[in-house]
Amino acid sequence: MRAMVRLMMACALVSAGAGCGGGVSENNPSGKDAGQGADGGANATDGGSSQGDGGANATDGGSSQGDGGQQGTPPSAPTALTATAASGQVTLQWLPATGAASYNLYWSSSTGVSKARGNKLSNANNPFVHSGLTNGIAYYYVVTAVNAGGESAESAEASATPEPLPTITGFTPAQGAIVGTAVTISGTNFDPTPANNVVKFNGTAAVVSAATRTDLQVTVPAGATTGPLTVTTPGAGTATAPTDFRVFLLDEGFEGNGTPTGWNLVDNIGNWDVWLFGSSRGNTTGGTGRYAMVDGNGSSGSTCTAGQDTELISPKLDLTGLAKVTLELKTDLDPGGDVASIDVRVGGTRNNIYRRTTMVAGPKTLTFDITPEAAHKANVSIILGYVAPNCSMSFWKVDDVRVY
Repeated sequence: MRAMVRLMMACALVSAGAGCGGGVSENNPSGKDAGQGADGGANATDGGSSQGDGGANATDGGSSQGDGGQQGTPPSAPTALTATAASGQVTLQWLPATGAASYNLYWSSSTGVSKARGNKLSNANNPFVHSGLTNGIAYYYVVTAVNAGGESAESAEASATPEPLPTITGFTPAQGAIVGTAVTISGTNFDPTPANNVVKFNGTAAVVSAATRTDLQVTVPAGATTGPLTVTTPGAGTATAPTDFRVFLLDEGFEGNGTPTGWNLVDNIGNWDVWLFGSSRGNTTGGTGRYAMVDGNGSSGSTCTAGQDTELISPKLDLTGLAKVTLELKTDLDPGGDVASIDVRVGGTRNNIYRRTTMVAGPKTLTFDITPEAAHKANVSIILGYVAPNCSMSFWKVDDVRVY
């Protein structure tokens, strides 16, 4: 019995995988190695364990695949990268890449920019303004997309060259002009190639016929209206003239010898003491050259006998495109009690906007806001009227009648 106890204690100290030596005993009468069966079982268990490890390894492999799925692959490269220059800066835009979390820009002052050969701008917004650049130098760009899987290949390259901002210092004629008039725009940093300068009269584009760095030759385009005069040059930006350019729908300086083309001269009492056109008494209106005048001593220089009632009516104007309308004229008036008047006629309706019986010494410019009477209206005429019941030393001189 004591021998059996000693054997059991010895077996406890031996590794289960090695088994326990056999021998003749009560429970082992054959004397075979009892550990053989135990070892087999242990090995089977180990094998199961090993299979379990294999299962674990398979699970680990699945887990590894799962990790790869979370990381994914880098997004495709962004497309349609554009670079638009302005003075001292370039604006970059591109089409978003599917799956991108952020973007990197790479730039250089030499073509062939890449991730390996360029200055990096991380986490760039779309669009992105790259500022602090030197005018006159070309800049080249590519963009990449980034996510947890990495960074994409580079986009196609785009480039732009910032240029100095143009300025407008003035224009001639300074007072404005009618459609079709040649205009000279003066300033700085214009493009010497005419087609590269975009000139607009209150938003209506004009054709540039000649250009230098300091002057542009243009013609007031059809459809132009009074408003800002702008010049835009490539790679720089837009300049605005310091004052609005006035596009005249009517601009009459009375430089001819008779009634201007399109105007109508009316004699309401039939004595032909009416408006005359000349310069014999001097242009004291503030205008130059010839002018229109009613002379209380008689329009022909003869002795006045029956007074005067005469009208000078402008051509009909189409003002349907104007939200604001201004009438301007230069004058020197000494009516001596006679009546000088200005009416705005739309179709058959007349609205009086000016009536004067006392002196307005010239040179004097009168300006009227006729928006209520004429804005968005067709068939608009300006009527200059003068009524003198008796002959007198009175007169009314008018020059440079303009509507804009």
